Amino acid sequence: MSKKYVLAIKNDAASLSERCDEINVIENLDLVKRIVTELKDTIKDNEDMIALAAPQLGYKYRIFCIRFSDDDIQAYVNPMITKIEGKCLMIETMPGLGKDYMVQRSQRVMAGYQKTTGNYNEVSFKHPIAAVFEKMIDILDGTLFFKYESMGLPIDNDYYKAKQSEKDELHKWYFDEFLPTRLKALEETAEKDEDIKKLQTQIKYFQSVIDGETEIVPAYGEKLDLEHSSRKIAQEEEELRKKYLDSLKDKYGVK
Repeated sequence: MSKKYVLAIKNDAASLSERCDEINVIENLDLVKRIVTELKDTIKDNEDMIALAAPQLGYKYRIFCIRFSDDDIQAYVNPMITKIEGKCLMIETMPGLGKDYMVQRSQRVMAGYQKTTGNYNEVSFKHPIAAVFEKMIDILDGTLFFKYESMGLPIDNDYYKAKQSEKDELHKWYFDEFLPTRLKALEETAEKDEDIKKLQTQIKYFQSVIDGETEIVPAYGEKLDLEHSSRKIAQEEEELRKKYLDSLKDKYGVK
């Protein structure tokens, strides 16, 4: 089988350790379609490939494709995970190096994204596709190699030769001891770095606004504009989003 794009695939840390930019689909429609076409062609030409992200072909945009079958390769533009549930273990190969790592992934992932037409859509995936989706997001965020090196457990051939009972024991040790130890070490490192601490505080603050735990209310002098508070706007956006999705369902007869 020919592999006309295989030499273009980038799997080194230098190429995949930066966050990719969002792309305006409507203003860059031709570019988006070209990137998606190249991603799909590359996946088709490599029968063992399940997914591929734009930065692996040299495009620093938030786009990736996942193969569900030979005739069904889906594209995700500007994807964003909105919720995760549960946890599971995955053995993943570090791109370009052939090293295997045991990493924690989610049992279920919910996300929003744009289609190549610019339309917004939402998806919900269970394991193992949820893990594939998360891995692609890690590539777009430039955090895949960091995740492997900081929270991944290197796996060698002895693991694959081990009995299931021995593997189960290792899996338990990973969850109960290895991962908590690594997370604690990262927290201690962050505590010593003022820039990281400030960034963590900002992230927690913005996340609390997104989750609706913190409400931002504009003020004009001493008067509060409650009608345009962050919580009020979020509620209105959710209502509009629901109405829009319901109208699409009615239009296409989806129950």
